[in-house]
Order: sequence, then structure tokens, then C-alpha cells
Amino acid sequence: MEIKTFGVIGAGQMGNGIAQVAAASGLNIIMNDIAEEFVEKGIATITKNLDRSVDKGKMSKEEKETLLGRIKGSVDLKDMVSSDFIVEAATEREDLKFQIFRDLDGICRPEVILSTNTSSIPIGRIASQTKRPEKVIGMHFMNPVPVMKLVEVIRGLATSDETFCEPAGGTGLISKGTCCGAGLASSWRGSWSVCGAAGVGCSCWASGASGRCRVSSEMSASCATASRAGCSGASGWSVGRDRPCRKAATFL
Repeated sequence: MEIKTFGVIGAGQMGNGIAQVAAASGLNIIMNDIAEEFVEKGIATITKNLDRSVDKGKMSKEEKETLLGRIKGSVDLKDMVSSDFIVEAATEREDLKFQIFRDLDGICRPEVILSTNTSSIPIGRIASQTKRPEKVIGMHFMNPVPVMKLVEVIRGLATSDETFCEPAGGTGLISKGTCCGAGLASSWRGSWSVCGAAGVGCSCWASGASGRCRVSSEMSASCATASRAGCSGASGWSVGRDRPCRKAATFL
């Protein structure tokens, strides 16, 4: 499915970072939160980040304005009806996320993928709140999102292969051809895997979830960090080395 409009639930630190990166990929953004003040604060943070990029010569003022023009604020969840792909980045509260997914399931078209940025709630539990569990997936962005060029893609038991690969093929947020992930991981704490975000990181050339990755310097550094943090199996990802895409490592 062609993805043109990208919905983000939550305008806080993670939400506005995801919105900024998605807008930089050329997508139109609907960034939703429960109050106008939160949406305005999120847009102000994005504007500040982009001003810093302009000052450093990384983008022009025109490019900044074009990017900001792609972001629309919202305080009504029903505005997500026009989204082609959604990432939920609300407060890490199970009851809140469950309600959001129940509401989105009734608002969005059947083919729309609903993803969550959760770091602790099993994807299957969230998916069970919908009538489209095969269309629910985890997309765990690293903080701060505009700086950390990695995103973890996690599938639940019911997540389809098509849904699993869509973040790479349709959103433009992950490097070309990437189908990396944690297999049947239930949550971020259950398994660990990284994919390159915004065109860097993991570059995969084989189709399907069993492809292989060529590890970039960004991915190698992130794996080294995870290894030092106690991630068993994250070490050994050296730059330029081919590794199986479905590699997962368990946090101790």
C-alpha cells in the first residue's frame, strides 16, 4: 500500500521526534495529542530542532518551512481517518494504549497498519484490542529520534509477514529492503534487534524476513552500546559484515 499520510499519536518527546523524522522522509504528518497546548509544544520542539539544523548549514530555511508545512496538528483522534500508517507514542500506560488502539481500529481503514512505540507492553496484548491483529506491529524508535538513526521493528504472534516488512517498504523511514526484526518477540524487553532508520544503518538486499544485513558503522556502534548494557548476543556486529536479519538477542 502506498503511504502518503503518516499518523503519530502523542506529541511529546518521542512523538514529535517521530513526526519530524517522518516529515523529513517526505510524508504528510498528522500529529495528535489530547490538548492543543501539547500539540503546539511538540511543533515548537520540532521547529527548534530544525532551526538548529539551519544554523549548522544542514538545511536551508526553505527546506525547514517545507518540512514544517507537512505537519498538521490534531486534538481529535478521528482525524486519523486519513492516515495510511500510524505510530502510537502515547504515555506508557497499558489501559491508555488499549483504548487508543480500540478507537483507532474503529476509525482507520481496514488496510491501515497500527504500530506502537511501546518498550514494555507485549505487542500481542495491544493487537488483541483490535479486529486486525495481523496489522499491528511494534516500532520502537530510539531517543532522541532525530539523532538516533535506528528503529526496532517487532512483530506479535498474529503479525503478518506483509505487515512486518511494510515499515521498510512503504514508510521510507527504514533503509531500503530492510525486513529485520525480532521474529515472534512480544516486547522490546523480550528480544532485541535494530534496523537502520532514515536510509542508514542496516542495508538488506534479500527479500523476505529471512534476508541478510550488511552492518553499518551506526548499527555496529548501537550494538556495542547494547552489549555493554547487558544485551547477550549483541556483540560481534562489525562494520560491513553480513549477518542474518532475523538475529535476536535476549536482554539479561
